[in-house]
Amino acid sequence: MRRPSRRRQPTIGWRATIGEAVAGATQRPSRTALTLAGIVVGVAAFVAVLGLTATASGQISDSFSVLRATSVTLRDTPQDATVLTANDFPSDAEAKVRRLNGVVGAGIAWPLPGGTIPKVTTSLDPRADSQSIDVVAASPGYVDAVGAQFGQGRSFTSFDEIRRENVAILGGGAARTLGITHLWPTPTVYIRGTGYAVIGIIADAIRAPEIMSQVVIPSRAAEANYGRPTTERAAWMLITTELGAAAQVAREAPLALRPDAPALLVADPVNDGIAIESHITDALRSLLWGLAAITLFMGAVGIANTTFATVIERTHEIGLRRSLGARRRDILAQFLGESGAIGLIGGLVGTAIGTVIVLLVAVINQWTALIDPLVIASGPAVGALTSLLAGAYPAHLAAKIQPVEALRQM
Repeated sequence: MRRPSRRRQPTIGWRATIGEAVAGATQRPSRTALTLAGIVVGVAAFVAVLGLTATASGQISDSFSVLRATSVTLRDTPQDATVLTANDFPSDAEAKVRRLNGVVGAGIAWPLPGGTIPKVTTSLDPRADSQSIDVVAASPGYVDAVGAQFGQGRSFTSFDEIRRENVAILGGGAARTLGITHLWPTPTVYIRGTGYAVIGIIADAIRAPEIMSQVVIPSRAAEANYGRPTTERAAWMLITTELGAAAQVAREAPLALRPDAPALLVADPVNDGIAIESHITDALRSLLWGLAAITLFMGAVGIANTTFATVIERTHEIGLRRSLGARRRDILAQFLGESGAIGLIGGLVGTAIGTVIVLLVAVINQWTALIDPLVIASGPAVGALTSLLAGAYPAHLAAKIQPVEALRQM
């Protein structure tokens, strides 16, 4: 007996499925535009954040490289405390160092002697509130070497040094702590009862950011009032060099200053900033990666909501297509195709916008723009993938709609 053949279910080809997906995306232009805007913003933020991360990291790396290649710090570290002198730097140390090839400037500084940080107050009244602030004695050359930029006033000069003037300059942080906002009339700070006229406030310092929280007084006035450096409060010299000369100067300076005992002066390694640079760039990269991920997630949520609302609105259409022979996978492919197309277009537009943002920020700040080609290439793919993932569940719901139930609601 001949078995009856199974009736084949009518199918819809892939061309028809693509046509339906395009029609579904274009017949509601306002909703499609809003969905597209979400993925454009997400991908633009993704590309811009990663591009700005690379650009900022490159700028930080360049800055640290320049500082490492142009800075040397000599520290007074005697090996035998029993024969320690008050200061192992000779009196003409700055002049000797400046004669070395490649040296641009140099200066000596040291913290005031004593077991505790001196109390600095703006009032002579001992009952007045005082602040614990680091006080540093320094030569005029040291202030120049740190690259101090003054927001108000000036630095002390060699004239102030020779006359042992009781003047002081404040880092911006120290000035805020002491409540000093202007230099007229001239404010005075009192250190252990001795008054120092404030002649300058530092707004920024390139090579010694710690100076921003310090009070700095001339070295000769400090010697006259508090004595020379001691074992606990040893002196150091900051040397600025031409680009690339730091390593050579670090080798030559101890011998030039103390040919009798060069081991008393130790040069800090020129790569001290490598670890700091690595921590800064890693922290910046982690933060901005997180922001990019959050932005993409928000775009995906918007796409999912829009696609879900579209499924509800098009229930009758889906039921009619099912009754005409469309299979579940055809419906699934249609909605995924709509989401993927919107995501791809949004990814292309977002990548272009993100790239322009990186270039504009780099031009405004006079940086070198750094954008990984892989980031640009992955922008459209990220947009399409995000849209597909966001539309997967609504598309699955659309594929599960039964034609009879859908037609009943008409």
